[in-house]
Amino acid sequence: MTDEKWENLISSVKENFKIIEEKIEDILKKNPITEEEQHWGWIHSLVFLHPKEGEMKLERIKQKLIKEEKLYYHRRKSDAKVEYVLSDSEFIDKVKLYKRKNSEWEELNLEELV
Repeated sequence: MTDEKWENLISSVKENFKIIEEKIEDILKKNPITEEEQHWGWIHSLVFLHPKEGEMKLERIKQKLIKEEKLYYHRRKSDAKVEYVLSDSEFIDKVKLYKRKNSEWEELNLEELV
């Protein structure tokens, strides 16, 4: 999903439903070789109240594309480490929709809704 389409979707949800919570979280993972945290992307989530379905959450996960995996290992398998080389210009996008059911989020199949 493009940034423009996501913004249009968010605007539409904000216009039509009561917003309960909106947040953007960074995806940080530790590099096993350098021990530094790397920024892998972000998660933008929007919790809203649907008149018929109740509380729902729309989530977009935008993560950097893994270009290469570098495997560092010793003779013992327990010491093996994987370092990921991330792209700065290419991303993987996932959009998910959840419905609150018994205080837990249940993922809905977007293909069935369209």
